[in-house]
Amino acid sequence: MKDTYKSAIDFWDRVFSKKQPASSPQPTTNYPMIDEGLLWLGKDDINVLDVGFGTGMMLFVLANHFSGHFYGIEASRAALEHARYLFAELSQPKVDLRLGSNKTLAEIPTNSMDAVILSNIVDQLTDEDGLRMIEETYRILKKDGRVFLKLNPYLQDKECKQYGLKKIASELYQDNNGMYLWNLSNARWHEILEPFFIIVKEQWIDLEHHGQTNRLFLLKKRRK
Repeated sequence: MKDTYKSAIDFWDRVFSKKQPASSPQPTTNYPMIDEGLLWLGKDDINVLDVGFGTGMMLFVLANHFSGHFYGIEASRAALEHARYLFAELSQPKVDLRLGSNKTLAEIPTNSMDAVILSNIVDQLTDEDGLRMIEETYRILKKDGRVFLKLNPYLQDKECKQYGLKKIASELYQDNNGMYLWNLSNARWHEILEPFFIIVKEQWIDLEHHGQTNRLFLLKKRRK
């Protein structure tokens, strides 16, 4: 992997190396709107991919409700170890979690996935890589495939300065940990998403435990 995301990966390695896995994990994110969005993806015999899965909890929720194949790609080795621990006691043999990057999507066969989870990952890439991830997601989805897309809130320039974000392109910022923010308004996201997907649902999620809000888009692959 190029050094583009090395600082960000180092940051998440530090975060997850300090995080203790739950001893008796429950199949919930503790946010009903998120759980509902995830279950909207599901069906038995599903092939689902979570890109940048973090704790692995979103795949864990689906694996506790549906049969199928559950795939995950994560750039942080510490996060990967954390997620594998989460799945260790689950009687679900078809879980494949591996180390990878945004480039790994290119290795996945066309029309092979029923659903893809993109939770706070697309807008933490550079604009070029974020757009490529959207295009690759469209490619790997089967006909009428579904996407769970969760994004950070849109920030005005003043707010970006308050959070210590440095503007490095017209819509791209970076913080002191090397984390990127592809900072787009909802209108801009519609412009980018609608050539590829039908926006089935769009809503705000109040993440009170984290002191922030996120945007959630539930998408269906558009037939071209």
